[in-house]
Amino acid sequence: MLAHLSLLFIPVGVGVMTHLALLGQYGGRMLFVIVLSTWIGLAVTAWTTVWLLRRGRGRSEQDERSEKPPHRPLSAPCSKRCCAAVRSAADRP
Repeated sequence: MLAHLSLLFIPVGVGVMTHLALLGQYGGRMLFVIVLSTWIGLAVTAWTTVWLLRRGRGRSEQDERSEKPPHRPLSAPCSKRCCAAVRSAADRP
């Protein structure tokens, strides 16, 4: 598959060669817009990550402060009938 990877660049190369005059005329502007949009995308991603981390940290601190009983480990037996039915069905061949 890697041997045929260069075939993917042929249409791009032909398009650049066909519109070389436009690239010469607007190349600087296009480069500016590409760099600017890349930086805006990185800034939005960083802001979103920080916001989500702060939001998650606030929830984890709130969960620690709440007085919920600890969760039962999955290996501990359950006294509910539905769990017993599931276990007995799983034991059948």
